[in-house]
Amino acid sequence: MVLVAAMGCASPPQQGRAVGVLLPLPILSGTAPAPASWPQIKRRFDDGVQAYLSGNYGIAAEAFLSATQPPPQERTAYDDIVYVGRELAYRNAWLSFEAAGRSEEGRQRITAYLGAEEPRMVEDVRRILDGTESYPNDNDPALESTTR
Repeated sequence: MVLVAAMGCASPPQQGRAVGVLLPLPILSGTAPAPASWPQIKRRFDDGVQAYLSGNYGIAAEAFLSATQPPPQERTAYDDIVYVGRELAYRNAWLSFEAAGRSEEGRQRITAYLGAEEPRMVEDVRRILDGTESYPNDNDPALESTTR
């Protein structure tokens, strides 16, 4: 279950519609210490979830996009989980930009963020933007109510 933190600024829901199912941030489990960047990634990701579920898609897009930055510099036992979490933040940012009716802006903003990324992340995020990356449940109509 994703714990949700409240956004600091309130605004009325934006016109648009939920266009997909948000995927949750992976959970770190184990005895190794969490990466120093993880609490910030998680807080921003959770802010994005709350904003999206409230219909504030533009705020959600910004929160998810901020959860991708900065790319972690330290190496930990959780590198793969952090990578997937950041990739999902890019994916959820894209869904949020689309739901806000700001697809072109979203594509430009996300592409700009990719300049600091490792090549593998650039390739994965480009597949998200091109619509060729799919995740379990992306098109499951039974889950649509979780995004509204």
